[in-house]
Amino acid sequence: MSKVNLGSPGITTDSAYTWTGVQTIADDTRFLIGTSGDNAFYHRTATLTANTALANVLIGTPVTPALAANSLIISNVTTDGDIMIAANDGGTSYAGFFMDGSAGTTDIRAKGAINFMASSDVDDYLTITTASNVVTLTATGSSFNFVGAAEFDGITRGGAVAGGDQAFTGVGDMTFTAGSILKSGSTNGNTLLIASNDTTFITMTTGATDVCTINAPTMSGTWLASGTVTLPAVTLGGTVSLGGQTFNAGATSLEVLTSGGQVGLKITSTTSAGSDGAGLTFLHTKAGSTIDDGDQCGAIFFRGLNDAATPEDTIFGIMYGFCIDNADGAEIGQLSWYVMNTGTNNLAMTLSGAGVLAVDLAGSGTPAQVDLFDAYDDAIVIRQGIQQNNRELLADIGVLNRKDTGSGYMMNIQPMVRLLAGGIYQTRARIDELVEVIRDEFPQVAERLAERKLIGV
Repeated sequence: MSKVNLGSPGITTDSAYTWTGVQTIADDTRFLIGTSGDNAFYHRTATLTANTALANVLIGTPVTPALAANSLIISNVTTDGDIMIAANDGGTSYAGFFMDGSAGTTDIRAKGAINFMASSDVDDYLTITTASNVVTLTATGSSFNFVGAAEFDGITRGGAVAGGDQAFTGVGDMTFTAGSILKSGSTNGNTLLIASNDTTFITMTTGATDVCTINAPTMSGTWLASGTVTLPAVTLGGTVSLGGQTFNAGATSLEVLTSGGQVGLKITSTTSAGSDGAGLTFLHTKAGSTIDDGDQCGAIFFRGLNDAATPEDTIFGIMYGFCIDNADGAEIGQLSWYVMNTGTNNLAMTLSGAGVLAVDLAGSGTPAQVDLFDAYDDAIVIRQGIQQNNRELLADIGVLNRKDTGSGYMMNIQPMVRLLAGGIYQTRARIDELVEVIRDEFPQVAERLAERKLIGV
């Protein structure tokens, strides 16, 4: 056995020595191991401040904590030496603790698992194991908590993570691998809450497979769609600005549903430029090509349910805008009104581009109205009604209809025209009768009238 120095100035022995009984090394005595005193055991009775050198124990400018009184120091005195604690397991030694003096590193090693116990409860501990180049931390008997700041270069999760109400602070940007899923569970009905404060949440609930409900979100900025976005029933809480975009209803109708009377679509112009107000445009482009003569440019339909056993959606009136001629610089249009009459939509009125208003001849009305050559003296009755402003008389002969508002009357165009024509025909008939009387009874007068071409010869 090499030298063993005991005490100060020291006791040295070069031969084998058997220690028996209790051996005591005096306080503040350096127990050096190695011929040159390479390693030291030192019991210090007094306190030692941090980073304080101690001759032949703590060398140079130590990086050491403060020590309480009666502390034990185990130190490598020779530079770059290592310190190791090993155990023999089945004939093979395994390092358990290793300090690399030259590298400045410290290893805690084990053949199997490394257990850390921080209390007297031996059932609560943290275990470190390695397998297939993966280090696993396992908390036994209690939960695994991080207290204070913890920084991770990367985490691969192999199981569920459970946590209470915790806060992430100073996280910064978080990037998820493409295709990653953030979810609250694997069963329909699970809810995931994303909160901006204690009371405001985005609630996402899976009500059915591939269906997710987001409750009370506030949208801002520009939202981009990938593919087709299908919106359910939406209640607007503010103004929707189209930004020059288009509602595309495809081959169906864009419907405005209202529960009120005489309300629905309202177009308001707020422009202060010029005198033009709001406009309603019907544009027929035929997929970007020119329209043909006779094509409809647009139509307004007036519909309602009839009283069939199963009420039917019925068109009671239509207003069409037609292209009569699409020749560049010589275009001609026409407006046409179709109105339901005895179960059929009848072309009741047209207005040409030249300003010709035409109404259906059948509009003379019911048999109660007066037609040509009736019992009245048409011209005289019409004159009397007009001169005396006797609207009731005109209503009696079918020229006017009584109504409840405005002037109280509406003019029936066809009966009026027919009665005027009847007056003209009646006047002509009476003139012809008068001429025959003059010819028969006053031949000389008839000749003079014929000379003046007032009557025929």
